Amino acid sequence: MEFFKGLGDWFSQNGSRLGFTLLLIVLSLFLMMIISAIIKKIMLRSTVDNAVISFVVSVFKIIYLIVVIFVCASVLKFDTASLVVGLSTIALAVGLALKDSFSNLANGVLILINKPFKSGDHVKINGVEGKVWMVKLFTVELVTFDNVKIVMPNSNVLNNEVINYSAFPVRRIDLIFDVSYDSDLDKVETVLNRVIAEHPQILHDLENSVTLTNQADSAIEYTVKAWVDTPDYALVKNQLIKKVYQEFVKENIEVPYPQLDVHVKK
Repeated sequence: MEFFKGLGDWFSQNGSRLGFTLLLIVLSLFLMMIISAIIKKIMLRSTVDNAVISFVVSVFKIIYLIVVIFVCASVLKFDTASLVVGLSTIALAVGLALKDSFSNLANGVLILINKPFKSGDHVKINGVEGKVWMVKLFTVELVTFDNVKIVMPNSNVLNNEVINYSAFPVRRIDLIFDVSYDSDLDKVETVLNRVIAEHPQILHDLENSVTLTNQADSAIEYTVKAWVDTPDYALVKNQLIKKVYQEFVKENIEVPYPQLDVHVKK
């Protein structure tokens, strides 16, 4: 009974403050919705990723609500010093429990801001190759070329080598072709240059080349370098390998295979 009596006395003495506090909370929440919508609208006009927008709006709401809590506590004449200590203790406990998650969150923000890759890019991260399926605040999702989904924590992504094969609009195909030491080298170079010149998807305004690069144990090595649009890389590379082999057969250019001569000494 004493508890209820004390509670009734508190309401009778602070009823007006309580009513004002409730009104303040309602107005504050309404104002928070308006400001959040304005922030989102402004950021949508830029090239910022949607995940960054959500993160910024969420951080704003958290800070805004903390300020509202302190203002309401002051209106109700609560001890704000004790409130600060309590919130600090809770924040410390949560921070220790979720330190790995916060690390992934911070790295996720860095990924979204710096944009080392985007959804749909062909990448290799920590030895895993595939296409970026989705970039989130805590994880990056890849889909490998055999259709396996791999989820990587953002900390692992930024702490390892990231190779982005889709970063630029064009790529260079580098291929090595072996021919026999008995081959007519002028004919070999003519065939290789002709294959490059006749391929419609090779970018002929860029510097393509055919170069004799090595005299190996059982073959002479030619390196072919050809520029293509990045989406055409895999297809053109396969077509070049096939076409060069067909032309070598047609022109009677021998493609050697590794061999070892063994001499038996009596």
